[in-house]
Formats: sequence, C-alpha cells, structure tokens
Amino acid sequence: MKSKKFFILTLMAIMVLAAGNVLADTHYVDPMGSNTPPYTTPATAAWSIQDAINAATTSDIVDVADASYTITTTINVDEEVTITGDTGSPANVIVQYSPADITQPIFEIQASNVIIEGIKTISGRYAIAFTAGNPTGCTISHCILDQPGRRGINFWSGCGTGHTVEYTTISNIGPSADADPGNEVGIMIYKSGALTLTIQHNIFTNMYRGIWLFGGHTILIDDNTFTSIKDQGNPGNHFNGAPAIDLHNSAATGTGN
Repeated sequence: MKSKKFFILTLMAIMVLAAGNVLADTHYVDPMGSNTPPYTTPATAAWSIQDAINAATTSDIVDVADASYTITTTINVDEEVTITGDTGSPANVIVQYSPADITQPIFEIQASNVIIEGIKTISGRYAIAFTAGNPTGCTISHCILDQPGRRGINFWSGCGTGHTVEYTTISNIGPSADADPGNEVGIMIYKSGALTLTIQHNIFTNMYRGIWLFGGHTILIDDNTFTSIKDQGNPGNHFNGAPAIDLHNSAATGTGN
C-alpha cells in the first residue's frame, strides 16, 4: 500500500511540473493587434512591449512582431521573461525614443533569467541597463544596440551576476548627455561585488571604448570584433582593478587599438 501511495504521489508531482511547463504563455506585441489583455494571440496583441511584460508571469514569452515601436519612458523588465523579436534580422524590430532621448535607458532589467533577443534599439542613455535588483543569468543575444548616448550595456551596482552578451552589434555611441567622450562605452562593468560575465561573438564599432571594466570580476571576452575604437587598450578596452579576464580571439582596428 505504501509503495502504491508513493507511486501516486510521484505521478502527481510529475503532472504538476508538466502542467507548469504547459502553462507558460506567449504574449504578443504588434501594432496591428487589438491591444486586448492578456495579449495571448496575435490578433489581440499589445501595442507596447511594456504592456505585454506587465501581463506576463515567470517563464512567459513576449513575442514582438516586426515593426517600429516608439517609447517615452524606460521599458522595465521586472519579470523572468523572454523578449524575442527577429533573431535573423533584428533591424526589423526597432525600439526607440520619440522624441530622441539620451537621458533614460531603453530597457532596464531587474529580474533573473531574462532573455532579450532579436531587437534593435536606437538612442537612449543606455540601450540596456542592469543597475538594480541583482538579477542573475540574463542573456542579450542577436541584438543591435545603435546610437545610445552613453553606453550600449551598463552593468552597475545591483547588476547581479552570471550574464551573457553574445552575437550582438553595439554601434555609434555618443554624444553623451554629459559631453564626456570617455563615457561613450560599448559595455561598462562597474560593481564592487564579484561578477561573472561572458561577452562573446559581438561587434563593437564607433565608440570611445569597447569594454570598460572596474573591479575584481571574472569575465570571458571571446571572439569579438572592435572597429573605430578611439581609446587605447587591449584591444580597444580599458581594465581597472584586479579582474580575472580570459581575453582571446578578439580583433581590433582604429585609433588607439
């Protein structure tokens, strides 16, 4: 009898776990949708990415259709979601401030295990900011981060750890709002605590510094290309503190490289 009861309880647990996976929803974003919550069909798609995120719960997908999306304030990603655009042609999914704004980030990530893929951002103080909430395990992949005023991706105090930036182009940074070209950086890492980060298979072009790192972190920098980088470095980067860096297979051209 005990073994039968154990079997039934085990089967129930498996069914609950399976149901949890099935219940993960997709929330659609498309200017052609009807903007009807919770946006779970293409026909009822949200008009804004923020509305779809607000309707999502843990592990849900926010599916963003090919279009241009204008924002007036930062998109706050405070739920564990995957935001997916067009990974084959990210330039088909544009997110930008209107009017142009270089004082606010476009995306602010505060939840763990967030994925942003297949999106092109234009302008913003930072394209993507990790500055609060101490999230872990986030991935930025197959994106284009173009014309941010200050930094492509900003990892600051509260940024968490275990993140990956891959297959992404960061380009044309500046002029920054504070008119300091030294702040025009592809990826900035400034955190007092330990941080692990993977930066691989990316393109950095037309900025003052490719990667600027402060502190004793563990960073893998692999197979990146740096072009038109104005600052001196290795290659085109600036490292402060005592970081553990695995830097290889990265090529650079331009002034100071």
